[in-house]
Amino acid sequence: MSQSRKVSGLLPSLEECAPIRGAHDLSERDVAALHLTQERLQGILVGHGYERVDVPVLEHSDLYLRKLGSRVAARLFNVTDQRGERLSMRPEFTGSVIRSYIRSASSLPLPVRWQYCGPVFRDDEAGGPDVARQFTQLGVELIGAGGPRADAEVIAAACGGVDHLGLGPARLIIGHSGIVPRLLEGMQLSDRVRMYLAGHLDLARQGVDGVNQLRTGLEEVRTRPGSPPSGSDPGFETGAGSDTDLMAWLLGQGTTSTTGRRTTEEIVRRFRTKAQGTDNPAQVERALDLVAALSAVQAAPEVALARGRSVVQQFGLDPGAFDELAALLECLQPFSIGSTSISVDLGLTRALGYYTGVVFEMFSERVQSGPLGGGGRYDGLVRALGGERDVPALGYAFTVERLLEAADRPLPGVAAQAAKTLVAPRVAAALSHAVRMVEAERRAGRVCLLELEDRPDEARKAFCIAAGITRLVSVDSDGAATEQTVERTASYAPAGAP
Repeated sequence: MSQSRKVSGLLPSLEECAPIRGAHDLSERDVAALHLTQERLQGILVGHGYERVDVPVLEHSDLYLRKLGSRVAARLFNVTDQRGERLSMRPEFTGSVIRSYIRSASSLPLPVRWQYCGPVFRDDEAGGPDVARQFTQLGVELIGAGGPRADAEVIAAACGGVDHLGLGPARLIIGHSGIVPRLLEGMQLSDRVRMYLAGHLDLARQGVDGVNQLRTGLEEVRTRPGSPPSGSDPGFETGAGSDTDLMAWLLGQGTTSTTGRRTTEEIVRRFRTKAQGTDNPAQVERALDLVAALSAVQAAPEVALARGRSVVQQFGLDPGAFDELAALLECLQPFSIGSTSISVDLGLTRALGYYTGVVFEMFSERVQSGPLGGGGRYDGLVRALGGERDVPALGYAFTVERLLEAADRPLPGVAAQAAKTLVAPRVAAALSHAVRMVEAERRAGRVCLLELEDRPDEARKAFCIAAGITRLVSVDSDGAATEQTVERTASYAPAGAP
């Protein structure tokens, strides 16, 4: 094999020079559009009192594995450093922002309003070539504020950002990740079954096929190794006998610790369910029917709330589970949300696993790849990531690339690039005059380039056309300058091109 063959074999092919699947090279115009969108949205958020913060791209993997949920955890980009520590590239900002808050919580007055913007990374083997593995998130976290007023402020800020960019009508879809879990608590189900049902509402809304998939998954969960065998333990009677009286007495008389919000009867019932190690098939099917019925409710706010309460009452459950959602919708009314339309979806779920309350997503009919952004409330995340106590919190994030996709025309300020001038010394002795002219142009705030090569006039004009330069100034050795406007009349091929 010749030396030239060996060398050429080491050079990358054209395909190898391409970015990885799901990532993109950006032109100057692309970068300008991203930065302009970021600056406009962040400027609005500064007016709302949200301070800019930033967090590392790399974090300890455990930060994300604790509460993100299996769907996102499975898409982490993981590395191991020289000390053997497992690290992950951030798939979102909230976990890192909350970690940063915990470190400085003692010195921060609540509520804390923070905003961020930067790239995030998610692997998706099942996705096609167009699924982004690196994209830009811009969002906010409101830490230390509970209740519907805080929910309404964050949602209104998201709507205001879309409206400010002039992206046209958007759809705001609101749900509540706590409604189904709360209702299932009253149905005497094991924790495994309740968690599985609450985490797979997306299947329940897919008609008969989806419900059948959910039923199959429930059966696997109920019989998974590690669960107690079917039937009760021989030493534990399932009837309302002396064992139940004993547990009630122990809770009521034999301990002084608090039982939280649950009554003694509720704790006894849950303990018996866990001790029995099985779920009543009829109750599981009833719970499946409830979840399927609620997941199908997607309508205007008043209509959706009425339908949801009707479904719950048919199952003999407490319609008070909808009170938080109703309070949010009432608090949202005074806020300006531009041309955004609102609907309620009782089956709405988000891929991240830490949400505990209101959740929402925003869509544009111009974007088919997914929501513009979304978010919700995650009151348990601070403590789950190491905080000393529970702190109410919520936030949202936009995918900036989708915001740009939703624009039916280039954003103002991006469409027209700054005019460019090329200053060319005719001879070597003219260089000092050309440099002074270039520097004067730049001080005046104009884009000006110095010609670095000696080339024929036609080749220079062709370069200007290809580079978007509209003004060409030639400088003589005595400082005299000749200016001309460059028109698109020639093609340009870089040096060395065939």
